Amino acid sequence: MAGGVVMFGIDVSHHQSPASLPWDKIAATSSFCIVRATYGAGLRDRQCAEHMRRARQVGLAVGLYHFYRPSQPVEDQIAAFRAAAQSAGYEAGDIIPALDVEADPIPSMQHVSPAWEPGVKRFADALTVEFGAPCLIYITQREFGMLGKPSWMVAHPLWVAHYKDTTKPATPGNQPHLIHQHRVGPYDPKGPGGYFDGGSPQLDQNRATGPLAVATRVPWAGAETRSEPPAAGADDDAELARLRALVATQQVDVVGTLRADGMREMAGLETQPPEPEGDA
Repeated sequence: MAGGVVMFGIDVSHHQSPASLPWDKIAATSSFCIVRATYGAGLRDRQCAEHMRRARQVGLAVGLYHFYRPSQPVEDQIAAFRAAAQSAGYEAGDIIPALDVEADPIPSMQHVSPAWEPGVKRFADALTVEFGAPCLIYITQREFGMLGKPSWMVAHPLWVAHYKDTTKPATPGNQPHLIHQHRVGPYDPKGPGGYFDGGSPQLDQNRATGPLAVATRVPWAGAETRSEPPAAGADDDAELARLRALVATQQVDVVGTLRADGMREMAGLETQPPEPEGDA
């Protein structure tokens, strides 16, 4: 990629067996691993803690993500993610959590719509306050348009999925990206972008063009422990404004996510059609 040093990384969930991944090979060419922690309020990823343990063991920076489900209460989803993160050993200094916003395939496909936006914002704001830095948002350019193109979202680091071998993937609002998920298939960080069915292991592979923001605190540590999601109020509004201003000052680019089309293929679920090249 033009304009800077490229770091490679992977994202994983229970679709990949931690014991079968070539962790030493991955660590020789990659710098980070982002792990699914939760799918909505009711499902913890059963391999989360083991993926985190093995990734740390080989020296990869680690992070967690949550798959947003519009049919479930936001507060329940926040609480589920917090509990899973604590159980998996997530800590300050790890990659800031990511919120995965995409079509929800279960029980029947629910596509992103503007009706999702208040809940998505509530979740993103809670993660930002609880973990001390603007959370990552995983969303495609197309689904950003389907959400209503909320301006607050592009102030977050965004993680974009675009399965093409390109230095300029389609991004929300055509904003710069930090992480580009470009490939799903056998591990080959220098291989072409696209979806490659067959071969092993099948992994989401990413390119990052800058440092990944990290959590500066965790909500279960000491005085900052919360038993409920943070209530909306002036203090939280001021903290969100401060953190977003910090992002703008430091010119932190947008971070992309862990993509679902490949995961849906492997799970036998419906996939999304290709996203457009231009702004949605």
